[in-house]
Formats: sequence, C-alpha cells, structure tokens
Amino acid sequence: MINFALNPKQTPQKSGKEKLYYAIAQANGEMDIEGLAKVMARMTGNQDSFTFAEALRILPEALKRVLKDGFAVKLGDLGRFFVTLQSEGVSEDKITNYNPHDHITNVSANWTPGHALRHLGGDKGAKGGYVRASSGIKFREVITRNAQAEAKKKLKKHT
Repeated sequence: MINFALNPKQTPQKSGKEKLYYAIAQANGEMDIEGLAKVMARMTGNQDSFTFAEALRILPEALKRVLKDGFAVKLGDLGRFFVTLQSEGVSEDKITNYNPHDHITNVSANWTPGHALRHLGGDKGAKGGYVRASSGIKFREVITRNAQAEAKKKLKKHT
C-alpha cells in the first residue's frame, strides 16, 4: 500500500488562481539489504536469504568498478546505470590544451529505471497511451510530513 498526502501547489502559469492539491508519496519507512534479501528469498522459495543479501551488498562496488571502466550497465527491469560528467568549458582556440583532470569537475553515476520499475502500476495501452497509473495499487491518505512534525511539537508541549 502506498501512502500519500495531498499538498497544495500553485503553478507559475496559473499565478493568482486557486491552488490545486496534488498527491505526494509518503514512504512507510525504509527497507535495508537484509529485508530486501528476505523478500527475494520468499519470492523464489529459497529459504536462505544470505545469497541474495551478499549479491546486493557487492552490487554497488561492482557497479562502481564497471562504471569507472567506462561501461554503461543494463540490468534488465532494474534499469540502466551510466556515467555523466560535469566540466568547465574551454574556448575553441584552447581545445588542443584540454586536460580532463583539470576541466572535468564531477563524475556522477546515474540510473534510469527499467520498464517494470518506471511504471509501477500502469502499462502502455493498445494505442500507446498509458492506462491509469494506479491500476493494481492500493492507496491510503495520510497527513503531510509538516503536519506530522507540528502535531509532535504540540504533543511535547502538553506532556
């Protein structure tokens, strides 16, 4: 079940008009590697979640090594990992003196989810459009994180 809160937002194009309320996902918490490994073990009927946990633990280091070697990594429905660079620009007359160690300022790993993760509830319809994203997903409305924090402050004052 996915929790959501309704947050009012005013779009810049509609300045001066009433705010519209949009659903914002609110996580139930976080799951660590061991928790995910147990889910994977249950899904496969494997009683030993250790193998899954070990694979998940070494995945970041393996990805880092392969990305540093210049490869993009496709992991099926999990998605694609790739490198992007930020660099200082140089004029055309100085391009022959370009030094990547001086001019590249940041190297980042990026991820694009595969189809199964990109569209958690919806899928492409017959005419290429997407069906409602909520198909097959249960939702529960909760209060916003700001409202939760304010409620906690009030409780502390009264206790």
